[in-house]
Amino acid sequence: MKSFLLKIIRGRHLFGLYLVNFVFQKILRITSQRVRLLHFTNVISAEDGFELTGEGELAERCLRINGGIMIQAGNGVRLHRSCLLGPGVKIISGNHDLDDFASPSVPCDGIQISERCWIGANVIILPDVELLPGTIVGAGSVVTRGFGVPDIVVAGNPARIVRHRKA
Repeated sequence: MKSFLLKIIRGRHLFGLYLVNFVFQKILRITSQRVRLLHFTNVISAEDGFELTGEGELAERCLRINGGIMIQAGNGVRLHRSCLLGPGVKIISGNHDLDDFASPSVPCDGIQISERCWIGANVIILPDVELLPGTIVGAGSVVTRGFGVPDIVVAGNPARIVRHRKA
């Protein structure tokens, strides 16, 4: 417990943010149980389909610090722990039937975000997307499909490959 408090005080993060997050998650039970502390403006819905994989802590730090992140994991979202998420990211794994809006989400493969991905601010990732290792998604982009190539930079609406990175 003592090392945890020292890490909070010495780190870049403000103690007040941790306190507010703790109140919302542990006392009011408003946010996720999958992430130790989640920023109080972030939402993870259909939480049973959300999975953090691999080694690292960047994704959890981003979920703790950056606000406005929404993850809808009805059809499954697998997020590698080494990924960076900007504020306002929306990851949506479900979609409605075009002929019957009242029906549950249309089944699909979900979303997979591999290691070392960097998702910029206000990015929207839609169902059936797989981002391979080292993919960078530019701020404000809408990712409607996977690209099948690692170490790329994608941007735009809909997102397209802007350039290939050096591996």
